[in-house]
Amino acid sequence: MENNCSLPRILLGATGSGSGKTTITCGLLKLLQRAGRDPISFKCGPDYIDPMFHKEVLGINSRNLDLFFNEEDTVRMLMGHHYRKENANIAVIEGVMGYYDGLGGTSVTAGSYDLARATRTPAILNVD
Repeated sequence: MENNCSLPRILLGATGSGSGKTTITCGLLKLLQRAGRDPISFKCGPDYIDPMFHKEVLGINSRNLDLFFNEEDTVRMLMGHHYRKENANIAVIEGVMGYYDGLGGTSVTAGSYDLARATRTPAILNVD
C-alpha cells in the first residue's frame, strides 16, 4: 500500500472472543453503506466465518489480513489492492479474539494489536 495513512480505516477490537465484534462490525458496515459510503471489510487472521457475515452485509468479498502467513509489507499491499479494487472509501477491519491476543495467547504477534500497528490503523475497543 503506497501510503496507507491516506486510506480511511478503522479496526474494531475487543477484550476477548464472544464480545460482539462481528455484530458491531456488521452493524457499522451496514450503517456506512446506508450513509452512502463505499465500505470494504477485512478480518484479522485466517478466519473464514466472520468474512462470510461481512459479505452478506456488503455484497462483496471480505478479505483476510494475516500477519502469521504474510509479511507486514504484503499485508499492507493486499489491503491497498483490495481497497482500490472495490473502489472503497473506508475500510472496517474486524479484529481477532482479544486486542492483545496473538500467537498462542503468549505474544501480541499476528493479533489485532499487531495488525493495527503494522497498518497504522486506529482501533476502537469493544468492552463486553
